[in-house]
Amino acid sequence: MSVQSTELKVPAEFCAGTASNMGEACKLIAENFGNKPLLCHAPAVVSSCGVSVSTIQNWLLSAAPRAPGYGMIRDGQEIPMGDISDTRRIRKVPVSGIPSASKINARLEEGYTLILTNPEIWCPDLNNFTAAFAGRFNAEASTTCIVSPPNSAAFPEHVDPEHVMVLQLAGRKRWEVRTAESESSLSLIISPGQILYLPPSMPHRVTGVDVGSAHLTIGLKFESLAVAVSRYVRESVMSQIPYAEEFSAAELKSAILDLASQLQDRALNDNWQEGAECPKASSKSGVTGGTTGASLMRILKLAEDA
Repeated sequence: MSVQSTELKVPAEFCAGTASNMGEACKLIAENFGNKPLLCHAPAVVSSCGVSVSTIQNWLLSAAPRAPGYGMIRDGQEIPMGDISDTRRIRKVPVSGIPSASKINARLEEGYTLILTNPEIWCPDLNNFTAAFAGRFNAEASTTCIVSPPNSAAFPEHVDPEHVMVLQLAGRKRWEVRTAESESSLSLIISPGQILYLPPSMPHRVTGVDVGSAHLTIGLKFESLAVAVSRYVRESVMSQIPYAEEFSAAELKSAILDLASQLQDRALNDNWQEGAECPKASSKSGVTGGTTGASLMRILKLAEDA
């Protein structure tokens, strides 16, 4: 069980706590889900994500990311891909969009931020971590890895549409956040081993404090009711509709009425409970979606049981 931290200095509009493992961290996040931002001291969780500064350096040197899976930006202005990439011969075939470590380092010194999109695609350890993290909330997840130079911001103040978890990997970053209760931005410095949670659509701006500061962002998305109903229908009974390229109006009407009857029987016989989830399809990445909604009761239960 997590305990409230007395060491973390946060504005009154924030919540704070400590966690020794992923389950405790997710429990703290769930308690503030969609409500207040949270700063959590969880070095063991952050260190288990599979990403460090050396990992990022190895990605660039091994040409793991390919365009457009990375980019560099400063104050909302993106560098042309050709200015930070090379063309190399791989198996005797010229391949463009390979990241150039020397060009990227030069741009970092100029104040540009390096952004790696969905690194879980080429990093199995991160993919497993992301799947486990998302699984605690029964949500879909994606990651972004960001390396920032000091005193520079990639974007002006902006909002993200999803729930955001920020894992600080190295160095420090300054987050300026505007909550519903605050008239002006609240400044908070995030240090390595800490996790910041931001609810959707909360305005924020991020600048690097130290050289080579890096963080990993995990974005969680939940299904709408319309999508959940559509998937429930598709996965429950759609496979029972016979395939036919030619059919009459009477046959179409009969199939729809039969589908409605089967769907009603299925829904009445299912064991629906508060926060119950619909059947969900498998995902090759292990990061799955499929919920009837992001209710606090369901999230707390999943985080507590995991």
